[in-house]
Amino acid sequence: NKNESTKYSHSLGKEQRKRELQRITKENQKILRRIQDARPTYNHCEWEEDAKKNEDILANISEFKTRPLRNSERTLYDDESFFRYME
Repeated sequence: NKNESTKYSHSLGKEQRKRELQRITKENQKILRRIQDARPTYNHCEWEEDAKKNEDILANISEFKTRPLRNSERTLYDDESFFRYME
């Protein structure tokens, strides 16, 4: 009672799916190669210099002298809204 036709059956689209997967893989490899070969579009040294200049300008125009704070150094008391609340 065993169906003998399943013994010889093949997926009709198997080869087509395989070729499509190979095509996509090659295309992805080309994209990856282009990304890896691309040069950066910004200069981190210039960003750091600009940040320093901006801090200097801020210090010059501030009524009270400031010092740059890292996020990890910030506390509740650094927030201006806290002092408004205390008034």
